Amino acid sequence: MAVNEIFLLFESAPGLLLARVKGWDQIAQDTDAVQEACLDFARFKQVVEAVAFHPFSDAEEAMEVQLAITNGTSCPALLNFLNFNLPSSLKKKKGADAEAGGRAKSQAAVGVCDPALGKSLADAGFQIVFNSNVQELHRGCRQHMKKLAKQLGELPIEKFQVGLGHSYSRSKMQEDPRKQDKPIMQSIALLDSLDKNINAFAMKLKEWYGWHFPELVKICGDAEVYCKVLKVVQMKEQFDEH
Repeated sequence: MAVNEIFLLFESAPGLLLARVKGWDQIAQDTDAVQEACLDFARFKQVVEAVAFHPFSDAEEAMEVQLAITNGTSCPALLNFLNFNLPSSLKKKKGADAEAGGRAKSQAAVGVCDPALGKSLADAGFQIVFNSNVQELHRGCRQHMKKLAKQLGELPIEKFQVGLGHSYSRSKMQEDPRKQDKPIMQSIALLDSLDKNINAFAMKLKEWYGWHFPELVKICGDAEVYCKVLKVVQMKEQFDEH
């Protein structure tokens, strides 16, 4: 089915934005025109207009939506937002679905910037559009967010983003069950490294001193004893066995 109208679903830290793309059939294949329109808000608002904005009631709701989108799933808050704000003329199927008593599904084309989320919304009955032009329009929404969603006013979007980012990071942190074992493993590895270095230096010492006193290596096989004897003997011509 040909798509003549697109509604962008843009998720952000402060809330969810639904925006209508004007004249999608004219710009759908014109990537350069879309990119140029995104650079300036005066031109961007001629292409995209905000339809609805749902501010998150608290940090928990924002976190719920963020986790769902990250996992490529559609949470109830997201589905309710779309069902409530999409145009009613595009919202429900007629005819066979209604006669069959099937659940009403949206026929509005929703533009998303994440294919996994798009698949989840498609499973929920929404027609999805995902391509490079939709991604460019999402970048424009991100750039002109405050001007599109007038409800934001002068609210500090950066603080919302930082707070949500910290909460999301904490949710992804997991306790390492091997945390207590790591110091032991590192200590053993350090001892092994020291042992290899000592053996390497001892072999070099035997090789170098062997040119002066080759018989000593047969007398003292142990590296530690060899070093102690070498320190006492030094130059064998000057060594006084008494």
